[in-house]
Amino acid sequence: MKKISALFSRDPSNPRILTDDYHPAAAWVVAGEGVATRKWDGTAVLVRGGVLFARHDVKRGKAPPPGFEPAQDPDPNTGHHPGWVPTTRREDAWIRLAAFTTAESIEKSASVPERTDFFHRSPHHTNNGGRLCRCSTCLLLWIEDGTYEACGPKIGGNPERLTEHRLIRHGRDLLVDVPRDKEGLVRFFSTHDVEGVVWWRDLGDPDCDKIKITASALGVQRPR
Repeated sequence: MKKISALFSRDPSNPRILTDDYHPAAAWVVAGEGVATRKWDGTAVLVRGGVLFARHDVKRGKAPPPGFEPAQDPDPNTGHHPGWVPTTRREDAWIRLAAFTTAESIEKSASVPERTDFFHRSPHHTNNGGRLCRCSTCLLLWIEDGTYEACGPKIGGNPERLTEHRLIRHGRDLLVDVPRDKEGLVRFFSTHDVEGVVWWRDLGDPDCDKIKITASALGVQRPR
């Protein structure tokens, strides 16, 4: 998952400030293309083949940690290099809990054909007496490959006010009637309790072009 550009360009003298000009990469959003989805406020993770990865940004001049996988080339302006690392660090404990909670929920609601398919995909089923293996490696196989937002009580201060840890698939929650102009977006965020909006150019393609905007970037506090 590459870093997503904001809907509006940033002030070169103060990158924290958004200008009134649309970002050049957002031309397709301005033209009315794309689908608006909810941006959840947590930490990004990647699930691939039953393996869980956490988002990690290598700062300019710093060596990447062991197991680091680049998500894109380093940013030419900041030098930051976004990527993924295996969730084996102590600080990843709550991310792992979110993944296991999500996997267990999927497992409990699985149909018989889905459970049969999982049985044959699980690398340990032959060593488990014909039963579905529930070790951490096999349990995560219930989660479809892709990127997610890990949210919950112990993640990032829990701005989403969830009562349990879970993974939320990126692009899952569609938003309707979202304005694409600054004034309209300020009004939208003033009445909708969401962190932000991410426009997907093609919901069927996880690697498609995306553009984002957050309430905080527009100086709007989430209504509670």
